[in-house]
Amino acid sequence: MKHLIVTVSKNGQIIIPAAIRKTQRITTGTQLLLQPLKNGFVIKKVPTTADWNKLLVDIPHETVEFDESGHYDPKQAPNFDEWMHEE
Repeated sequence: MKHLIVTVSKNGQIIIPAAIRKTQRITTGTQLLLQPLKNGFVIKKVPTTADWNKLLVDIPHETVEFDESGHYDPKQAPNFDEWMHEE
């Protein structure tokens, strides 16, 4: 399903077809962002806290402790150490 045509009601409302609501997980209370473009607009779903949590779950996280000289132990923070040495 690439494009759909919907009609604006006299109150300025549009109906998002059920198939799109289902695949995009749009339910009552879902916030949508209307992004104006030069010749139209784009509607995007605003990410929820749950969406962000799913996105962030696979990102490694660790506590990095620095000594008074600003050094850290690479064995205690291997992901941070790898990031620090990326080019």
